[in-house]
Amino acid sequence: MNGTYDREILLHEYTHLILRDGAELRIPRWVDEGFAEFMSTVRFIAGHVELGRMPSDRTHFIVNISDWVPLGELFSGAAFFSTDWFRRSRAYATAWIVMHYFQLGKRGEGDDLERYLDLVQQRTDPVAAATAAWQLELHELAAEFRTYARSRPHYVRIPDDVFDFSGISYTSSEMTVPATAEALARLCRRLGNSERARQLTAYGRSMQEHRD
Repeated sequence: MNGTYDREILLHEYTHLILRDGAELRIPRWVDEGFAEFMSTVRFIAGHVELGRMPSDRTHFIVNISDWVPLGELFSGAAFFSTDWFRRSRAYATAWIVMHYFQLGKRGEGDDLERYLDLVQQRTDPVAAATAAWQLELHELAAEFRTYARSRPHYVRIPDDVFDFSGISYTSSEMTVPATAEALARLCRRLGNSERARQLTAYGRSMQEHRD
């Protein structure tokens, strides 16, 4: 593990926590994972918030369009439950590019994603909701996403003063790296990601051994 990857894991899992904590909404797996991937690379730089960079461990799969999973498997969530690590990684990468498209691309200009989620809340099948909300067949959507990916998806810097953080309070305390890794591992287990939990626990133990 490295510093950039560690940070992305933290932001990815924390995004899950925010989306799921107390939420009564039905969130399709691809939206949950796609938004967590999208937010995993957020940066705060000199009075700006930076959004849209590729996750460091997904770049290969995002750039190689042939590695994407079919949209039917993405929207249904099936690809995320594959026992094949390579296929799951492809699913996360595909979810990132689709979410990036809806957040910063052409369809980010409208309410397309909101319309899709409204249909899902009405218990419309997530695959059927995609074609109904966006008025395109899956192969047409795939072509649109591929065209977007070839245009080299950009990242943006937004002045942080456009965000209203008033009324938000928090307390903070310093944690050691091993303690932070174990806290994240507990969060991953809570969210059902046992593979990531094992990875974090092992990392925390190795760092504790170095401290000892």
